[in-house]
Amino acid sequence: MLHDLHHMNTWLLTWNPKYWEWGMESDFLALKKQGFFDGHWSCGRTKRIEPGDRIFLFCQAAEPRGILSSGHARSSSYYKAYWDESRENQARYVDVRFDALLVPEEDNALAVTPKKWTGM
Repeated sequence: MLHDLHHMNTWLLTWNPKYWEWGMESDFLALKKQGFFDGHWSCGRTKRIEPGDRIFLFCQAAEPRGILSSGHARSSSYYKAYWDESRENQARYVDVRFDALLVPEEDNALAVTPKKWTGM
């Protein structure tokens, strides 16, 4: 996939294992076999993600916290059923071709040390 680096945005999406368990086995197998795996991820309220934008996935609220995956957007954001099946509303998603995935319990995720925000 070729990218125009002058017009590519970068986005940080999040995953909270307390709310959604990610069975990563098939994704690891696809990554090993073909060098990527395709998926979709919720992207909050943003409507500005475009195909080709860089995506990083941050594991939050559970140790080890940090960036554990990266890839590129394959779509603009769109609505579909919310990932939490107990909710009836829809959420925004983006299709992503992931090119890296770390094992949270084994690999050293790109850790983030919490800092207290003091403003500018």
